[in-house]
Amino acid sequence: MSEDYIEISIKELFVCIWERIWIVLISTLVFGVAAFFITKFATTPQYEAKIRLYVNNKTESASSLTSSDVSAAKSLVDTYITIIESNSVIDEIIKNTEYDYATGQIREMLSAKSVNGTEVFEVSIQGPSPEECAVIANLVADIAPNKISEIVEGSSVKIVDRAKVDPVPIAPNMKKNVVIGCFLGFIISCMVVVLLHMFDTTIYDEDDIKQCCTLPILGIFSDFNQASQGNKRNTYYGRRSAK
Repeated sequence: MSEDYIEISIKELFVCIWERIWIVLISTLVFGVAAFFITKFATTPQYEAKIRLYVNNKTESASSLTSSDVSAAKSLVDTYITIIESNSVIDEIIKNTEYDYATGQIREMLSAKSVNGTEVFEVSIQGPSPEECAVIANLVADIAPNKISEIVEGSSVKIVDRAKVDPVPIAPNMKKNVVIGCFLGFIISCMVVVLLHMFDTTIYDEDDIKQCCTLPILGIFSDFNQASQGNKRNTYYGRRSAK
């Protein structure tokens, strides 16, 4: 049992896209402009405030800081981060602010990580207001050391850097979104053009006839209306019959 299929070469696809390049260009421009306006007017900017804390594992009775103390401090960073993300710390932050945030919202805004594998770790707060982010981050710096000292005996945390208000948003990225929009417009328009070409049943030349019919071509009738108007393509073949 034979199956009907359409064989299309890569060259034919490029020619097909080139003949409709204006569709591709317009679609690319439209998607890029849409991405710009969505990013500019429909997306809430996100800001970030950061603090840095130092893990001090030296006991008060020790006169100097040994290498074992430094190693122990590095291993405690993950423990301290877990404590900072706990409900007890977050609830204390909420009590000391006038902002209407729930515990889950503060936890989503808060993230922490070690700085280059050292005993210094960084806590960042991301949100829609740069002022609120800075206030919450500095509250973490004020509250976390006491909470950590209460839970982990023999260790302490010192503030390295406090948060400052940064008016420059970290998201969304305008250039990145516009580039992605243009790329999507280009890809989608090319796919549409190729699909339109594949499902086009119009017979344009003898090769199209050979693809859908095994009988020999006996002759070609010219389209006299197009020939009289001076069109280059003055041969009319019709449409492929529906099967």
